[in-house]
Amino acid sequence: MLKTTLKTALLAVGLTAPLTGCDSLHFYSQAVSGHLSIMSNQQPIEAILKDPQTDPALKDTLNTVLSALTFSEKHLALPTQDQYRNYVELDRPYVVWNVVAAEELSLTPYRWCFPVIGCVTYQGYFKQENAEAKAETLASQGYDVYTRGVTAYSTIGWFNDPVLSTFNHYSTNALRALIFHELAHQTVYLKGDSVFNESFAMAVEMEGMRQWYKQVGDEKNYQDYIKSLSRRERFIDLVMSTRNRLEGLYQSEISDDEKRIEKERIIQQLRNDYQILKEREWDGKAYYKHYFDGPLNNAQLNSVATYYALVPGFLAMMKATLASGGTMETFYQQCRSLESLPLAQRHKKIKNMNKK
Repeated sequence: MLKTTLKTALLAVGLTAPLTGCDSLHFYSQAVSGHLSIMSNQQPIEAILKDPQTDPALKDTLNTVLSALTFSEKHLALPTQDQYRNYVELDRPYVVWNVVAAEELSLTPYRWCFPVIGCVTYQGYFKQENAEAKAETLASQGYDVYTRGVTAYSTIGWFNDPVLSTFNHYSTNALRALIFHELAHQTVYLKGDSVFNESFAMAVEMEGMRQWYKQVGDEKNYQDYIKSLSRRERFIDLVMSTRNRLEGLYQSEISDDEKRIEKERIIQQLRNDYQILKEREWDGKAYYKHYFDGPLNNAQLNSVATYYALVPGFLAMMKATLASGGTMETFYQQCRSLESLPLAQRHKKIKNMNKK
């Protein structure tokens, strides 16, 4: 399951930031009003848990969050003070809808730049219709566009993030992983580098789950988790190999018309490979079906790359740090130190960690 982070530190400057045109004003306005609506409808989790009328399923969710917070602080050195101590009931299945885009014959993502947080490769909207309108505008300009709903976002420490009703459908393990992931964003965040930020949070999430299962001694569920990671890795491999083929295609000397034809062939091959994987390795179970339900394009392929491109390097760096007697905080400090490097050099250094 792909999760996301709407870097809403921009809300701290919001409408006081320099604006350029109605589109920028509209985005800032909906971001501020959407976030403030959430913050104004919070209820203390402690009071909800004490209320005998509270749905037992909701109590289970909230207790899982609290236990994950305790574990995060004690074992992962993640910041938990005042985070996820309140609950917000939403009237929708997603908290925001993200829009990502890329040129038709390029894998370079469209970037939006904001004060304070820098540039990001997606734009989040609190209303689905606004996201779809933005996507239609970008598509009319010739971009490949992908829009998807997400269940969580982090304000990277600018606000105290609440538990949302969109968390309620998560399994216990998925909810715990979500908390690890979102808290990681508050620990290390590099301005203007979405791939670094999301891959880092994924690596911390995975380490958190490894340590959790080790502590509780739940071998069965741990093996289920390992199997889910294996499926996710196979899915990522499919997408990343497709991106590599497309990248070679886009850099070739053939005409744009020829590139468009070959692009469709490569994407169809991805669909075929997924069907083969599903039948041969997953007993026909349609894991990641949602990803293949609609048309595939450069923007959608990039959405996977953002979350996973640097994960192997981060995991290798973390493993080496812990093996040499370091702590999770030592690892975080090493990650922060990479901010001084140019983006391309930073990514290369992280990837090379997996080759040692």
